[in-house]
Amino acid sequence: MGLFSFLFKKPPVIQDDLFGALRVVDEGKDGYYMFEGNTFFGPANGEIGILIGSFSPTPTLSQKKFFTTLQQQYDRYVPHMQTRIESEFRKWKQHFTVQDFKAEFIPDFLDIPAFDTIDDVWSLSFTTIHDGNHTLTFRFRNNEITEMHVDG
Repeated sequence: MGLFSFLFKKPPVIQDDLFGALRVVDEGKDGYYMFEGNTFFGPANGEIGILIGSFSPTPTLSQKKFFTTLQQQYDRYVPHMQTRIESEFRKWKQHFTVQDFKAEFIPDFLDIPAFDTIDDVWSLSFTTIHDGNHTLTFRFRNNEITEMHVDG
């Protein structure tokens, strides 16, 4: 192995039955693993980026169940996210209204925690047709929105 191969070695990749190919970005030296990749997410009708934290060398059953359930129950989150977006956007545009949430806000990144405590926080980020230079990120605790950030 040459010096450059050693210094710039590619992170290991695991193949998960649900998430697909995941890069291992933290190999669990402290007992915690981090995986990143892209996977199909039904509400986006395409792939999104994912980050998964785990105390296991692979994503856990609870993380897989969460991901599957989130896709199935996505529509229950939409009204709450829409209300927060409209409230925030009206600070810049007085009469802003979301006409079609799913067409205007596309999920593009999901952060799935280890689910080792009852208060685990997960987040879902979106791009929007309203401003290509900004990303909206919602943080959830106990499946309720705790924060919304507009970045860009």
